[in-house]
Amino acid sequence: MPKKLYFIRHAETIENVRIEGLRNVGRSFQKFKAPQSSDLKLGARGLAGFAAGHTDAELSPKGKEQIQQLAEILEKEHFLENVTIMAHSPLVRAVQTCQGIVQNHTHVKIVELECLKEMTPGELTLMMNVPLKKRFQKFISWIEEQSNEETIAVVGHSQYFMRFLGLNYKFKNCDVWQVEYLGDGKFGSIEKMYSI
Repeated sequence: MPKKLYFIRHAETIENVRIEGLRNVGRSFQKFKAPQSSDLKLGARGLAGFAAGHTDAELSPKGKEQIQQLAEILEKEHFLENVTIMAHSPLVRAVQTCQGIVQNHTHVKIVELECLKEMTPGELTLMMNVPLKKRFQKFISWIEEQSNEETIAVVGHSQYFMRFLGLNYKFKNCDVWQVEYLGDGKFGSIEKMYSI
């Protein structure tokens, strides 16, 4: 039975800010300009965190605002009226984004799925594709087990969603995408619904 899935990327984290600082350093070097000291500091912290495998970053102040903005948009659009189950990654940024969206909607069952964790630095290499594919298969199995659910929301991570759906672009923080699930691990249309 086809299902409507909503994939929601978590709100901005401190790590997202640091990685953007690192990107800004790279852009400065490409233009043969000296990078700003604030970008150097942020970039160094982002690089150190990535190298150490830190993947459970806290939300930034902007991220907390994004959740509030998204919750208001979704409330206005009556988004949660047809959603009875929402899954999220166990990482704190996904948990907090999910909680901020659901708030007082007690009819929505919340489920934490280990298989939704963001991809690790190791999984970004070709050698680690097998564990990642196993996690994708667990997620598909979970979707198919929800036989009575026609509409499912999922809060997770950009790299994971991009690879899972076979896309060549990442979702922005707090983007909401509607994905048609046809069954047997096949997907139909993918359409952006809301963006902050």
